[in-house]
Amino acid sequence: MTRLIDVTVELGDRVLSQTLAQAVVDEYIKQINEDRAGIGTNTSQFLMGEEIRIKAGLLKAEVAVQEYLKTNSSSLIQGQNIVTEEFKSLSERRSAATDERRDMERDFEMTRRVGGKVSELLILASISRAPEVAALKEKLQVQEATLANHQLRYREKHPEMIKAKTELESIRQQFEVEVLKAPLRLNQQLQAAIDKEKGLELAVKEQEKKLSLLNSQRSGFDHLQAEVMQNRKLHDTVIQRLKELDIVSGNKNKNEVRIIEPASLPLTPIRPNKKMLLIYALALGTALSVGLIWLLVQLDTTIKSVDHAERLLGIPVLGAVPKNKLIKNGKGRLFISDDPQSLCAEAFRSMRASLGLLGRDEDRKVVFFTSAVPSEGKSFCCVNYAVCYAQQGRRTLIIDFDLRKPTLAESFGVEGEHFGVSDVLLGKVPLDQCVQKTRFDNLFLLTAGTMVPNPAELLSGQWTAKLIQEASAKFDHVVLDNAPINAVSDALLIVKEAQTVCLVANAGKTSYRVVLRALEMLRRAGAKPSGVVLNFLPQSAGSGYYYYYSGNKYYGQKGVYGASTPRS
Repeated sequence: MTRLIDVTVELGDRVLSQTLAQAVVDEYIKQINEDRAGIGTNTSQFLMGEEIRIKAGLLKAEVAVQEYLKTNSSSLIQGQNIVTEEFKSLSERRSAATDERRDMERDFEMTRRVGGKVSELLILASISRAPEVAALKEKLQVQEATLANHQLRYREKHPEMIKAKTELESIRQQFEVEVLKAPLRLNQQLQAAIDKEKGLELAVKEQEKKLSLLNSQRSGFDHLQAEVMQNRKLHDTVIQRLKELDIVSGNKNKNEVRIIEPASLPLTPIRPNKKMLLIYALALGTALSVGLIWLLVQLDTTIKSVDHAERLLGIPVLGAVPKNKLIKNGKGRLFISDDPQSLCAEAFRSMRASLGLLGRDEDRKVVFFTSAVPSEGKSFCCVNYAVCYAQQGRRTLIIDFDLRKPTLAESFGVEGEHFGVSDVLLGKVPLDQCVQKTRFDNLFLLTAGTMVPNPAELLSGQWTAKLIQEASAKFDHVVLDNAPINAVSDALLIVKEAQTVCLVANAGKTSYRVVLRALEMLRRAGAKPSGVVLNFLPQSAGSGYYYYYSGNKYYGQKGVYGASTPRS
């Protein structure tokens, strides 16, 4: 068998490491040679002494076996086999005698119970099979056959018939007497069976003693025989080992260790491996970066794009208003009039078209705007949508139902105290006196009116529904701006009066769980949300939305596709 041993020494000094490696190899070869040289002087002497000792023990064990056989008869095994067979035969005979005795005891006990009833005694096999009973039974059957034959030939008073009947009766009496004597004979047979069983029991016990004695003799013989086999095996092993040592000692001058490559002087250090460390660092950094990104994505529950919103919320996105630097805290310009060529203005026109596709205008006159939480930009979307709808030539009324924090008056530049929703609901003034004209054609405004301490109780009355119904009758389109759903319950009190319900959500800020809760509350209030409006959506997060894309590929520097730019 060939084995290769690689000797490596790691030190800071390369010259010293080479010297130590070569010294280890030289010392190993020296030790091998010394071990092989010492085999003939130490190991061989020990094994020869063991061979003499084991051989003496082997001879002693063999003599003990011979002496044992002379003392205990050489046919020990044959005698043990004969005794074993006799013991098995006696055991079988004893079992048969025991069964026979039990059967007789059972039949005898039955005869005692039956008494002198011949018919029941004949049921017992030990009685019906008795020779005397069986002979008379056969004779009785023959006489009955003879009588039956005479009945065919003679009359009842014929001498032959009388003789046959007399003989039959005599045989029957003898048969019954013999059957009644059967229990006595059965008792005698039972006593004989008991004596036979006892005799066999004694014979079995005597045979057991002989077998036990032979087993003890055989055990001693087996022990001596095992000792002989063990000593012989040890002696053979020692002899084989001595032969091997003789062969090795004859080749002790032959060197079986060869140096394939001597210790070399290293040119470069093996540690640290800068290349591998760099690879490990890059792999670890990549894994940590990917894991951190994955964790941040999992922790981020905000709505990121149009597709994302529709997949999570299960309702369509009616509009996506892009983020604009002019919009701050949900408040901003009226882009429809101030900057009609901007992305925001086009987004509201698209939202107007989406709402128009939901059904006929006559069936969807009241549009309801709300949000899940404050600062989502619901009033901003509501105002721009109302202006956009009024530009179609439809008389549009926008109503501020956010009685807690009204903002529509500020959006349209209305200053001072004016009657509004609260005043109409309280019955102070009629609706027509509270509606104001705005600077936009076909657009009218109904502000929140005088501040009240209990807006929820005021909106829950029947006058709210009547106000909306009256506004719907007088205007082509009614747009309602309402308080946030998760913050207060005001919007839930009037949502069932609207045919179109729009929920505004701040993209990239509002958690989809908050929006889902708001949608569920709207459904519980009896409304069916028409869709979601994504507000402040980054242009890079459009995710394939149908009317604007990341960058200005289709818009030019300032406006939407096809818009003319002013000339200087």
